[in-house]
Amino acid sequence: MSNVVADRACETTTGTGTGNLTLAGAVAGFETLAVAGAANDDTFYYCIEAVDSNGNPTGEWEIGHGTYVSATPAIARTTVLQSSNSDALVSFSAGTKRVFIMSPGITQLWGDISPAQLTSNQNDWAPTGLAKANVVRFSTDASRDITGLTGGRHGRIVTLRNVGSFDGVLKDDSGSSTAANRFDLTADFTVNPGCDGVLQYDGVTSRWRSVLPSTKTINDLTEDASPDINADFLIFYDISAGTTDKVKGISLRNALLGAGSATAGSWPILGNGTILTSAEKGALEHDTNCLYFTTDVGNRGVVPVEHIIRADATRTFTSNTAQQAIFNSPANGRLTLETGVYAFEALIAMTSMSGTSGNGKFSLLGAGSATLAAILWHAMGNDVVAENTGTAAGGSWHVIATQTGADIVTAATGTALCFSIRGTFEVSVAGTIVPSFAQTTAAAAVVSIGSYFMCRRIGSTSMASVGQWD
Repeated sequence: MSNVVADRACETTTGTGTGNLTLAGAVAGFETLAVAGAANDDTFYYCIEAVDSNGNPTGEWEIGHGTYVSATPAIARTTVLQSSNSDALVSFSAGTKRVFIMSPGITQLWGDISPAQLTSNQNDWAPTGLAKANVVRFSTDASRDITGLTGGRHGRIVTLRNVGSFDGVLKDDSGSSTAANRFDLTADFTVNPGCDGVLQYDGVTSRWRSVLPSTKTINDLTEDASPDINADFLIFYDISAGTTDKVKGISLRNALLGAGSATAGSWPILGNGTILTSAEKGALEHDTNCLYFTTDVGNRGVVPVEHIIRADATRTFTSNTAQQAIFNSPANGRLTLETGVYAFEALIAMTSMSGTSGNGKFSLLGAGSATLAAILWHAMGNDVVAENTGTAAGGSWHVIATQTGADIVTAATGTALCFSIRGTFEVSVAGTIVPSFAQTTAAAAVVSIGSYFMCRRIGSTSMASVGQWD
């Protein structure tokens, strides 16, 4: 079955009533429907008009969507769009009628309707005016399910445009609607506020299907989406406000994904899968561990997703030698991590320390709950009198998560300490870490503004390399 569009295909009929009309051959200067390309069970938009002996219209007419029956041949009038009988099937009188393939206004993708706000889930949704519209501008009072849509005809395209503030969820193949009105979408299709759900009716399967190359919405293209970036783009314009500069839809050349909100699931999501065996230029990939980008076939790397905490105000330690969180804004200075391998760095400056020994011990885990393994980090720093005072640097390296057994830099009697740390560690059991510090000699030490700790996940616990290593 195909939906046929043809020029100058027109036949006569003398059929009567509301049933099939047997075709009697082409009008002079026109082609029969068969010659124009119609085969058995093909569908097309038609116009039937009754004419007198001179070919003048007599007043009976009908526009609709029909099916070609080749054996007779005849036209089966499946759906009436408009007619002289109040837009219902016309019971044609005796006499000659002309039947021709045409392209009604509904096929031009411009008619729209704005039904009343949906305040309940919809089964076999039939908004008033749907038969003559291609764009349905809808809104809901909360997230609402739509399990089916009436008016399906082979090849018909309908855009469901969410102009409200809540999601409209098209339910995949829901038994709550008549079979011929259901959606075949592979998965439920959420039309987010400000976005479109573009559907086309498949008369072969008698289902509405998504036109867009995805099982989700424009805001939620998944790994199932495989658009050809060399193809043309699909654009819909919002002309309700008298302008054509508001693009609604998706361009395969220059895709603009809609912004989300604080509502869960409203932002664009890149699905995860298995990364390419061989890197491809321009590929953005996501497995269950990291996000990767390839600038050229020789340079695939991890796109950093950083966890950062920075002192935007000073923090004064309690005067003791106990382990204390370095940061307190947010209050706990605590970071929650899933399993994986992490790279980290920190730069910490402290003043008002003890003149006996302005030094101390660092802990990566602190009072955290995670289990860490495969740890290696290195610290370098200066125990000095004050900022901007030069002295020899000292350092140490460690393979532990808990507090170091000795001062992390070479001890001196300065009252200021600045140290940097870099390293990697594994989180073998998910939990929290609290970067912490314990003073060698008690004092009301002050963590300086600008001190920071940063870490990023670079792979799973089995990660050994990323990139073009061999």
